[in-house]
Amino acid sequence: MHNRIGNRIPEAVLFAVLFFSGVSALIYQIIWIRKFGLVFGVDVFTMATVLSAFMGGLAIGSLLFGRLSDRIKNPLSLFMLLEFGIGLFAITFPYTFRGLIHLYTPLIQGSGLSGYSAQLIKFLFSFIYLLIPTTLMGGTLPVIFKFFIKRLNNLGWHVSNLFAVNNLGAVAGCFLAGFILIKSFGITASLYIAAFLNLVNALAVYFIFRRRVLSEKLPEEVSMPGETESANKLSKPMLRLVLWVFAIEGFTTLAFEVIWTRIFIGFSYDKTTYFFSIIVLSVIFGLSAGSLITSRWIDRRKNLVNLLALLEILTGLVSMALLILFSRISLRLNLDRSVFEPWLKIIGKEYFVFFLFLVIPSTLTGMIYPIVSKLYADNIGKLGNRMGVIGFLDNIGSVLGSFMAGFVMIPLFGVVRSFILVVALNVMLGVLLVAFNSQVTKRRKAVSLSLAIIAAFFLIVKAPARKYFSWWDKSRYELWSNFVQKVPFYYEGVDGTVTLRQYYNFIALNINGHNTAYTSVKDQIVNRMLGYIPYMVHPAPERALVIGFGLGFTVESLIQPEIKSVDVAEICTGVIKSGLTMNEWNDAVLRHPKVHTRLEDGRELLFRATDKYDIITSNAVHPRLSNNIYTEDFYDLCREKLNKGGIMCQWATPNWLNEREFKSQVKAFVNAFAYAQLWYINEYTIILIGSEDPIDINYRLISERFRDAKVKSDLNKIRMAEPFEFVSQYSMDKNDLNEYCKETPSNTDDFPVVEFSKTVNIAPDTSALQFIFNTPDNYMKINFGSLPSDSVNRILQAMKTPSSNRKRMVQQTIENVRHQVREYKRTGKTPEA
Repeated sequence: MHNRIGNRIPEAVLFAVLFFSGVSALIYQIIWIRKFGLVFGVDVFTMATVLSAFMGGLAIGSLLFGRLSDRIKNPLSLFMLLEFGIGLFAITFPYTFRGLIHLYTPLIQGSGLSGYSAQLIKFLFSFIYLLIPTTLMGGTLPVIFKFFIKRLNNLGWHVSNLFAVNNLGAVAGCFLAGFILIKSFGITASLYIAAFLNLVNALAVYFIFRRRVLSEKLPEEVSMPGETESANKLSKPMLRLVLWVFAIEGFTTLAFEVIWTRIFIGFSYDKTTYFFSIIVLSVIFGLSAGSLITSRWIDRRKNLVNLLALLEILTGLVSMALLILFSRISLRLNLDRSVFEPWLKIIGKEYFVFFLFLVIPSTLTGMIYPIVSKLYADNIGKLGNRMGVIGFLDNIGSVLGSFMAGFVMIPLFGVVRSFILVVALNVMLGVLLVAFNSQVTKRRKAVSLSLAIIAAFFLIVKAPARKYFSWWDKSRYELWSNFVQKVPFYYEGVDGTVTLRQYYNFIALNINGHNTAYTSVKDQIVNRMLGYIPYMVHPAPERALVIGFGLGFTVESLIQPEIKSVDVAEICTGVIKSGLTMNEWNDAVLRHPKVHTRLEDGRELLFRATDKYDIITSNAVHPRLSNNIYTEDFYDLCREKLNKGGIMCQWATPNWLNEREFKSQVKAFVNAFAYAQLWYINEYTIILIGSEDPIDINYRLISERFRDAKVKSDLNKIRMAEPFEFVSQYSMDKNDLNEYCKETPSNTDDFPVVEFSKTVNIAPDTSALQFIFNTPDNYMKINFGSLPSDSVNRILQAMKTPSSNRKRMVQQTIENVRHQVREYKRTGKTPEA
């Protein structure tokens, strides 16, 4: 009895070590996705690089160390070294990552590569770099399998439970990184926490199993190397078919995950880091649950091929049924949302729905790994090699599934048709297993195949509309809204789904379910001022960069006689394609000879740029959705790429944030520049401008530029006919902003305060608005030059009217927001906008 308990304690420790190994692996994956997002910019390239390297490394490590574990006498010593190596890489990551960037940057700059070709160079270098730790990670499971599994008659139980425990650790790691660690401690500290877990794992294995690690003898209970399992023995052709099916199953699993992610991100109210964490967490939890379920009966089950076939068919059919179900219920879910509820109630309910839709098919998939292991790993002497092959096939299939779904299938066929193709592939895998299984009678084959094909055909016929954004379009059900009349442009690309939505009196640009720009006068004011403010305050601008094309109003505003070239950095192909259909609104600006479009991330373009700019203006989506270009690190980069006297211009907002997050957004900007100003546009928008040189609001220069026919025409479109109306938008300088933000941490790459916001209400934060309302206009900072004092007084008097109008609008917005909250608390119903 004492020996049995003594043996169980070390085994329990190893289960814990395997759990924490999974925890650290997913913390690394989420951190790498964030860090390589700074390299690639476009989410799809980031995800492709990290997932490909992650899965590819796991595949190589599984095959390599699986074989090695059969040749060494002490698998635990190898496991200990693997954990130590992973931890060591993590500790050095901040330094080696910078080295990686400095390695490929001269190559790209020297060769003159840009856009897609430059991304491929970065992909190659980054992929090889990440293969180092991921290959080590890939070796941990087959090595631990080799240590634990002594008899083939309980192989299924061990594989199921060890696989499940490792995946449960991954679930915990994903949750910790996505919801707690990075938000609380920052990225670097989170990285070191994960490294600490790996090093503790290595030390725990060394001290607890010291005798076994150092021993040169095999444990006594290990079976003879020739022991084989015959209960589920398959012919070589059938075994090859099973392995092919398993590899393709890895393909379909990741393809489903990519496609569901595209669907859910369009529907989701909260498209932030929490969203991506819950997607990964749900899939891995399902894999773990499925593996645990099989552990109870797998070693007693006969004819596992039939069960494998059933699981493949069910995975396809259930996935299709869930897609149809989501298309039917998503509108009701959307109508039930209220921005006045707490984050956990609104977003928590949404995430619970995503969890259920992902966990059901992934649970079925999770049952497949131990089944294939039981079928293929039929020789105890070659166990490490066999388990390594299984891991290799699973992960290589996953790499291809992720790549093909994101880069090939969705752009070619669209989201819904791609989903149907993957469903058909899953069903076909099951059909092939049934058809070639010699243990199934012809009559049973005919019945099974007929039922599977009929069910698949019925579900595919019921497939929902191809334009999946229409599934949850609630605008026609909101009596007070301008509902969508038509969708004149629709594009499903690698980097996102882009639509133009025609409302009653304006058009909206929608990216992945989020309206980002409008043709309404109110939004045109914002986008045109993002071009005109830096143009008006810079005495002689020649080169400009616009980050984020939108509907083209900012770019059009910078087509001025003094400006010789305007570069446009836009990461989304669909946005540029939609811009070409909006020529009557943006004066065909994309065809203007001064405009040079770059299909790449603005931050990456700046990093590689050798020339400098006089104006950099950033008009991206909300900072919660694109935090990388709202951090102090980004603004530092912008400052370095400005000519002397250059102006950086940034859109910022008090909406969909609390006051601390708004302050953090502002502080990141003012920390980066010696001089900064805030220009108030409306209750949803402020514009920040910064420079290393004093910013001169020269009224005489602005008046002269107002005489230009194009300038006058553009500004008349936004109801700004006179220079005094323009300069009245100026509100405060860096001293006021520093005083306001002094107690708040800056929004940085390492500590992304804004991205982890849990604010639900999209209305402006009333405290932030109150600050703007209470701060007196600092018009004495305007340079009136040699204008007579009576003229200056008349101008200042005239400026009071638009200023007081904006102040009144601010106060009215504050009262409206507070009134809506009070009404919701009183009635429990969402008040009309």
